[in-house]
Amino acid sequence: MIPPEYIIETKWKWKCLYCNVPCRLVDASLVYHGSSRFGMVWLCSNYPECDARVGARRDHQPLGHPARKDLRELRIKCHSSFDPLWKKHTTNTSTTKQKCKARHQLYKELSEYMRLPIDMTHFAMFNEEQCHRALQFISHKLADG
Repeated sequence: MIPPEYIIETKWKWKCLYCNVPCRLVDASLVYHGSSRFGMVWLCSNYPECDARVGARRDHQPLGHPARKDLRELRIKCHSSFDPLWKKHTTNTSTTKQKCKARHQLYKELSEYMRLPIDMTHFAMFNEEQCHRALQFISHKLADG
């Protein structure tokens, strides 16, 4: 059970994909051992038995779909492998616009490869199968140089 003092909001329509109970917006310090540098997270109501969660924007919108530890780690692996691919097309003197363009182009290629709409091509929305497919894409891009 989530301690009430951590709950910020309960008006989210999504349910935990693992146990089908509502998620709650909580201060991230609950799951990050007292550190609130991560802001807020949407967390399964069955926490700590179920640790499915996803980060939240400042406007409380979720950054993706809640995930348990294994899937969160896989998403992190995808992101940490993907980011250097677009960053290698930029320099320290690249403008923000140039960096955004390089990033957007690579996400567009990933969305085409995965046959997903661009607005659904975010690692925080991916399931395990989609993460593995994204890692295949990344491997192909790395092999192509």
